[in-house]
Amino acid sequence: MSTKARFAIVCVAATALGAGIAVAAASHVVRIDSNVRITKTAPVFAGKVTSPNAACKDQRKVKLHVVEQNNHVVGSDETNKRGKWKVHFQGEGEAHYYASVAKRSEGAAGTIYVCQHDTSPPVAAP
Repeated sequence: MSTKARFAIVCVAATALGAGIAVAAASHVVRIDSNVRITKTAPVFAGKVTSPNAACKDQRKVKLHVVEQNNHVVGSDETNKRGKWKVHFQGEGEAHYYASVAKRSEGAAGTIYVCQHDTSPPVAAP
């Protein structure tokens, strides 16, 4: 094979590789809102993660924080397919608690779906 032919093959391969990298870098990101709610019914804190996309409700990790202890995490749960979660925690005196749900990304080259993070307003628990 001549040097010109080898050079042409290398150029074609490099162009194809470069085009593939450009396509991967140009993937589309879809951000989907999430909302976490919390209620207190002793000795259980419970709530629900809602979202316009069902995939953002299922298997989301929810953490229970106590405000008066520098937002320390005192429990966690994973949501069911309807977005419901609960944490059994007795509470410590008159404190305020809130729930947070972490951001989650799914997808590969092409479209990446990002379920957004959210934090509930605090609730008082005697």
